[in-house]
Amino acid sequence: MTGMDVKSIIGVISGYFDRLGFKYRVEDELIITVWEIEGRPHVVLIVATEKMVGMRSKLLEPKEVPEDPNFFKELLKAHHLMSNVRYDMDGDGNLGVSASTPIEALNFESFRIIFLTLLFAIEEFWKDIAPKFGLK
Repeated sequence: MTGMDVKSIIGVISGYFDRLGFKYRVEDELIITVWEIEGRPHVVLIVATEKMVGMRSKLLEPKEVPEDPNFFKELLKAHHLMSNVRYDMDGDGNLGVSASTPIEALNFESFRIIFLTLLFAIEEFWKDIAPKFGLK
């Protein structure tokens, strides 16, 4: 899939969402899809460059992130078990979950697996990590 411009890549990914029957919208070369996971709405943003496709969803605002070092240990353990996705913190201190793949590796099946793994990581955060630290 090399040699494509960003608009074309977004078109391919939109086609993947259509095949999967997932709801989404495209705004300025950005795919936005909203999922309810563990009773919470989660916005997943998908962006593309000519070399990479990335996706991310915010989990916690900076003020909600526990200061307990064990919280970050739990995230690192979970990160180790789910190698396709990572828990991360952006420059503003928002905790999120993200994944990326090079354009050369992008096909329907690889996208489906990475996207569903990202959703699984959100679910695992709320079911297995958040309760240990009183996060609701």
